[in-house]
Amino acid sequence: MAKKVSIITINYNGKDDTVDLIESFGRYETYPYEIIIIDNGSKNYGEHHVLSKYSPKPIVIRSDKNLGFAGGNNLGIPYADGDYILFLNNDTIINQPILENLARALDNNPQIGCVSPKIACWPEKKQLQYSGSTPMSPVTLRNENIGFGQTDTGQFNKSRYTAFAHGAAMMIRTTDIKKFGMMPEFYFLYYEELDWCVQIRRAGLKIWYEATSTVYHKESMSVGKQSPLQVYYHTRNRLLFAKRSIIHLPNPSGFPETPLDLSRKREIPADRGARQGINKRINRNQQGYELWKRAVKSLRSSSGSGSGSFSIPIWGMGSYYSLWSRSRSCS
Repeated sequence: MAKKVSIITINYNGKDDTVDLIESFGRYETYPYEIIIIDNGSKNYGEHHVLSKYSPKPIVIRSDKNLGFAGGNNLGIPYADGDYILFLNNDTIINQPILENLARALDNNPQIGCVSPKIACWPEKKQLQYSGSTPMSPVTLRNENIGFGQTDTGQFNKSRYTAFAHGAAMMIRTTDIKKFGMMPEFYFLYYEELDWCVQIRRAGLKIWYEATSTVYHKESMSVGKQSPLQVYYHTRNRLLFAKRSIIHLPNPSGFPETPLDLSRKREIPADRGARQGINKRINRNQQGYELWKRAVKSLRSSSGSGSGSFSIPIWGMGSYYSLWSRSRSCS
């Protein structure tokens, strides 16, 4: 029996974008698939009825309440009948088949738990948005999407392990949800996929960037580019993510541990200070921030790196990361 992909996408006051997505798959995709649309509390109550009439005919689920990014996607999972689930933003389109190569990456390597394609901007098709992700630093709480803003000349055409998937397009095996659970819903908007990637790695699986498939992303149509809503949730959720995840992150697949990481297999006072510093920094406590700085200084001293570059190992796990923000648009 041929395998199938269940595509879950969220519609929130974005009928026109969702229609573009449906039609692009109907025009270009050749791999067996179904589309599950979660109408996530759209103000126009009739949008879900309109969307259900398009071809290829989607499964449309209406939620009277806006459940957020994770809540909406989680609502669609029980309706998925495919061997794989592709979580796809409704403001994306394709101009060639993408599903077979994404599914093949999961089929060929059981260690891969989540795969994201190359993502470029639309209509600036040659302007890249995602070609993998760099690791995350607990100091700056930042990182980068590899290739972001660059012109695509084929420089990122090699598939590889990466630190994080991209929330606009990420595929998993349906059965793997039993291993790492559904998306965390308390973020509501932004950072859910980063937290989820942490859960996936905790389950012993890896994240993969698949360069042979490309999705085009209109970027932030549902909340507006650089809107106050974006700024609020990016700031709030960055701190929530740090408090919940950054002291527990495993070393990201494909990124070697430093000699300091390998030599430290237990929590030392500097680690405890760093962890306490994160919590107090979240509470905007100046004393906690000073503790954070002392922990950084202590870790730098313990690494023997002096004033040069260094990485801060995560609490007993030996990781070093930086957190990226999706607030940057393609334009």
